Amino acid sequence: MYCDALSLYKPIATFKFMYTAHFLCDALKPMPFYKKMYQKKDLCYSEVTLLLTATIQTLEHLSETRSGLMMKKILKVTPQTPETDKDGLFTFEYEGHTITDRQTKNGWLKEILGQR
Repeated sequence: MYCDALSLYKPIATFKFMYTAHFLCDALKPMPFYKKMYQKKDLCYSEVTLLLTATIQTLEHLSETRSGLMMKKILKVTPQTPETDKDGLFTFEYEGHTITDRQTKNGWLKEILGQR
């Protein structure tokens, strides 16, 4: 099976992919700490409950506030009003790449910008 570079590039040059990748960078950063805690040999139920609650709260906080370093980075360069290209897709430049929102008018980018 033959794949050219453009067919690999297009799916990752979307706002949805970039947003998700940046969120995961922030969300996965504290996970090694929780992983170590879950692997303790003498872990009791009350500790698991507290750890699980802390893990969920950490992820919810990152999701709701978009306060992670990587999320701040992508949102900082995301324009308040993205340009629309000839095909009606929202676009903006990010580190030398044109990022698109594949869905027109009511896509991911517009939804996220509306929540800022």
